[in-house]
Amino acid sequence: MSQPIPTSYNQIIAHTIEQALALSVNAKSENAIAGFCQLQGPTGGGKSSSLYRSPDGKIPASLEFIKSKGLQAILVTHRWNILHDIYESATSAKDSSGNPLLVSILYAQDETVVSAVSQRALPHEQGVQKSDLPDPYTAIEDIHGLGVFRSNADKEALVRACHNVSAIARNVEYKKKNPDSMGVLLEREEQELRKLCGFVERTLLGCMSSLEKAVKYASKHHGKTHELTEQAKEKLRLYRENKWVRRIFPAIAWHDDKQHLLVLTTQKLFASFYDGKQKVRMSSGQLAGKVVFVDEFDYQADILQTLLAQSQMVQEPPECIGQLLEGGKRLLARMQFVTAQPIPELYSELKQLIAELEEDLTGKGVDLNQSRALVIPLKQYESGVPFEKKYLFRSDHLVTSEPLQLQQKPHGFEVKSYGQSDEASVDVGDFLRVMEKYIRRFSLLLSQFATDESEAYEYLVRLNRLLFDPANDYRPSYYSTALPSLSLFSLPRTSLPELEALSKSNRLPNTQTNMFGLTTWLLTTDEAEADIDPLRIKIKRALLPTTPEGLMVSLSSRNLVFALSATSYIERGIGHFDIRWIESALRYVAQARNPHCTESFLGDSFEQRPEDWFKKPIPYLQTDEDKQLQMAVIRWLVKEKSEMRRSTLKTTIHDFDDAINAPVFQEAKLHLNAAFFEAEHSDYKYEYRQSVLFKLLHVLHLAANEPQHKGHLAFVNSVKYLRKWLISDTAENSRMSADWLEMERLTTGVLSSFDDVFIPLAVNGKPMMICLLNAEAQKREGFEHAYQAAFDSGRTVVVMTQTASATNGINLDYSLPNSQGQMDLTSLFIIESKHFYFSPWDSNDADDEMSHAGFQLRNLEKLVRRSEFSRKQQRQFIMPLMNNSVTKIQELNKLYKGTNDYVKNLAADVQQQVGRIERAWTYVPHVAIHLSDDVAGHLRNYGQLTVCTNNRNWVSNLNNQLIDDLTHSEDASVSNFLTLLKTRSQDGSAAVDIIDNKLVSAIRDARQGMGCIEDISGLWHELGRAVLQHDLQWMPHNNTFGITEPLCRWACFERPKETKVTGEIWYDPKSWQFFEKRAAGLIKYNPQTLYEVVNRQPAISDWFNRKGFRTSFQPFANDIEEQFAFHPVVIQRILQGRIGEEGIRALLNDKQLVTKQDVYNHELFELYDFEIAKADVFVDAKFWSIAALEQSDEGFEQWLASGKRPEFAPLGLIKKLEKIRQIRGENAILVIANLLTGEDCTLSGFSEMLEPVKVENASILFLPGCLVNDEYQMTSGFKWFSKIVWQRMREQG
Repeated sequence: MSQPIPTSYNQIIAHTIEQALALSVNAKSENAIAGFCQLQGPTGGGKSSSLYRSPDGKIPASLEFIKSKGLQAILVTHRWNILHDIYESATSAKDSSGNPLLVSILYAQDETVVSAVSQRALPHEQGVQKSDLPDPYTAIEDIHGLGVFRSNADKEALVRACHNVSAIARNVEYKKKNPDSMGVLLEREEQELRKLCGFVERTLLGCMSSLEKAVKYASKHHGKTHELTEQAKEKLRLYRENKWVRRIFPAIAWHDDKQHLLVLTTQKLFASFYDGKQKVRMSSGQLAGKVVFVDEFDYQADILQTLLAQSQMVQEPPECIGQLLEGGKRLLARMQFVTAQPIPELYSELKQLIAELEEDLTGKGVDLNQSRALVIPLKQYESGVPFEKKYLFRSDHLVTSEPLQLQQKPHGFEVKSYGQSDEASVDVGDFLRVMEKYIRRFSLLLSQFATDESEAYEYLVRLNRLLFDPANDYRPSYYSTALPSLSLFSLPRTSLPELEALSKSNRLPNTQTNMFGLTTWLLTTDEAEADIDPLRIKIKRALLPTTPEGLMVSLSSRNLVFALSATSYIERGIGHFDIRWIESALRYVAQARNPHCTESFLGDSFEQRPEDWFKKPIPYLQTDEDKQLQMAVIRWLVKEKSEMRRSTLKTTIHDFDDAINAPVFQEAKLHLNAAFFEAEHSDYKYEYRQSVLFKLLHVLHLAANEPQHKGHLAFVNSVKYLRKWLISDTAENSRMSADWLEMERLTTGVLSSFDDVFIPLAVNGKPMMICLLNAEAQKREGFEHAYQAAFDSGRTVVVMTQTASATNGINLDYSLPNSQGQMDLTSLFIIESKHFYFSPWDSNDADDEMSHAGFQLRNLEKLVRRSEFSRKQQRQFIMPLMNNSVTKIQELNKLYKGTNDYVKNLAADVQQQVGRIERAWTYVPHVAIHLSDDVAGHLRNYGQLTVCTNNRNWVSNLNNQLIDDLTHSEDASVSNFLTLLKTRSQDGSAAVDIIDNKLVSAIRDARQGMGCIEDISGLWHELGRAVLQHDLQWMPHNNTFGITEPLCRWACFERPKETKVTGEIWYDPKSWQFFEKRAAGLIKYNPQTLYEVVNRQPAISDWFNRKGFRTSFQPFANDIEEQFAFHPVVIQRILQGRIGEEGIRALLNDKQLVTKQDVYNHELFELYDFEIAKADVFVDAKFWSIAALEQSDEGFEQWLASGKRPEFAPLGLIKKLEKIRQIRGENAILVIANLLTGEDCTLSGFSEMLEPVKVENASILFLPGCLVNDEYQMTSGFKWFSKIVWQRMREQG
């Protein structure tokens, strides 16, 4: 009998938890659970409320169900208004037995400690008085009685700290309210306050730790039931039950009392929090076995990325590593005699790290005792040639402004371009990678053997002091304070060992970069010290030690994570997680932890897995059936809600940009100048800010003309200058000139406390209340009452807020005066979209310059990996982002706003904005949405994307109506054209024309001196690299050869939609139609077979990964790859040959043979593929099939039989060799090398006239295969060829 279709999120959550528990029934830990589940559906559909609300009185609230399974829940998001709302709702709810749901909430450390010490109520504690809260000094005496302090001095230090916290907190609060009074001291006092709060927390945790150790000691030496053990346990119990201690550590109640829910911010989860047992954070292995709800999930990606980008603590890695080596050797000499645990283990770890570091440096010829600074080459400095800035970007491959090498001199490491010198050198990228590797390893040195995060961090702090402070007279040095903090930003060394093999290959695209982040180095001169030290090159370093995706996979591998979002189904590069990779990585982890699974979905085998893998929880992932169940719930909820609301939507498109020219505003405009808009030196800022002000004034006029709507909501990027215009004295003349406006004042009532937020006025005689809403206003006590009072005033309320706040989960519904039912705002104005996705760093920004650069470089990298930008465009903008080039960054932002990713981000924001007026489950007959023409145009484009057309069931009724209104207003011709486009024959003619008729023709012309060799050689190389990188958005910088569209538009075909289900593509090579199912006469499209050699041959796999080339077509890295695939004619003409070429180069590199692809002479271009350096060996590389090899043999036999005429020689070999020797010398030899063969083969030698000769004397060599295609081992012929090359190199010196 089939189960009934679910109708609530409660059922989906319960079903998911049951499945996740079943998967991990054999895990070592009790109640082990892991996995990742997206909870999708429109805003206001009940995702969050399912935690505390029963849908029908029979199905329990999800928190009750979770507790019944012996589990505990955590809820995180980035906005306090959401957390407070959930806390208030959950604590007001009851379980099915009538008992209240128990919830604890965590605040930032300083806010928590100040509240506890000063006896202040926290924001969620409505109506709580000071007398209701525990006295801190009484509490300190109480815990002193438990013997928790080592001495009376420790207790007095805590008391003093509490007095100082109270005093400084009062000063800080006063200065924030009066910013003009002594504002210079505010930052220092806030810093001191944070230090004191940290001291209070550490002291109390130390007290708790001493009590816990006393329990362990008594239990070990006297027995678990001994009286002394019971006494120790009682002291610990009394300490943990102390009300003041619990105010500082609210999670004690959550842990000890088995409460239903712990609520905290994303920032707190990332940094660290005390979970009632230990200090943990998002990446901690100890944070495990919980059910974690992440609200507004997709928007947490940017929050986590911002936090990760704060880790720019070491800007001069050589200096840091040099000091680590010096201090480490001295410390090890002393530590070797210590026997008390865990010092011997710490000694062993540090000794191994120092030894491996020295070995790596020695192997590269680097001596940090001699010099550490990077310097301008002395000859270059003496000649007066300035040093040009250089960059090196590293994710899972290296991108450089130009190849650079270092040569160590007594005065420093000279930075030179390759080829500038023949002296011994080290690659700059290799040098800096070693630095970075060991800084990371050191910061995580203790994470694998310390019992918890707190212990590891404490030892790391002490170790750093001993290593670095002696050089600073044993006073705190920079590195001793900075390096311990780095561990907060990285995945621990022990995190996700199951993915280690994948991180070393590209079998699952993006694994390495998602786990280990990126680094960019900028090498530049130090202008500030140029007069004293002009040779020194300063290193600026932007770093993300891991990524939000890495953190999310780590968290989901040991906890069950529910990702709540209305818009996470919209895949996008910026502002979202890479869901494809997260789910694929977790799927791989799940298979690796399953002892019954021997082969992964990627095709690799699991061998010699550690036993402890099988003791970990197996992560749950949604199956197609599970997704259908959730879809059924969403459909049911959308239907129920739309039938209840019965809304009629009126969509209006406006030219808001023209508002400034309206006659009604001209007088007001005359009285405002650039100074009012704080834009005296920027015409752009002046025009933009002025324009936004008059757009908002236009909204007031429109709202005044719609009396049927009692509540309006307007989204704009900033309301700053409207606020200033309404309340500032500097705008009084402008306001007075507006005869349509009448200003009023709030004198009494709850609204008078919010006179900077709620502004009463009349427009054309219509009474209105303007609400200038921001996050700070929502935090203020009494805001909710003031908001309701605005509607109770009988005025039309216009809420104006920032575009970004739509993602804050703000609930703007209000109570109707008679029925007390809830009602939405019913009129929405979407005036503009978010402007800046890439922006220059400003000294007033909260982050530092390199943090800002790191955040934006990650976004640029994500767009490349989603095929929105090409690799070439990435290289173009790395330097401007590192160098904070305003013009170029603005150009990048403009470029981004022309991508589909921007359209998707805009659509996601609009769906959230529309969701703000679609929350109430009640009759809402009339709804109006006013859009700018620009936003409307982008939404029309979004309506044509497959992400929209394929996912309408995830979306609310009102959002679907809006898209329908916009798309139905387009010309029918556009729709007809799209239909035709979908059904066309895709013959690849554009690719054939570009490759065969234009590029190959241009290559021939260039060889004959009739074209620009630099243009065609550069383009040909770029095209090959783009195809190898699956860079579907690649497009040449100049339109020299008629390539005016991205690669996906001319080199690809569009996959049939149904292939998502079948997983296969079949095509007719005559009609070039592509199908999802097999049929007579069709050929299977399966280019993945080309990559088997890449994945199974380590040298080739490593080469491809280092070059940033893809090693698989599956799984798709982004939705563009899901939509487009390389056309067979492109695979045949470009991809297959390039894989062969790079594969053979990789094998030669494995034999320490350097290959070069430089074009030395236009007459030789594309006569061969690459040259082996210093050997005069020129290789024409092939990736022939067995059949093609046989055809080549037949062709050779036919040539012999037909008279061996040189002009008809196979592959033009005789003429090729003749031309090569004419230009490169008579010692040159030509090699035809094929990558794969069916069986072991030998090397064949021919004379310059293709007469068979001994290999040692040959002018032309033929190698049928470098590898045998069963085990991909090197053939005898390839090994012989390698020896011949080495012999030639020795002979040539």
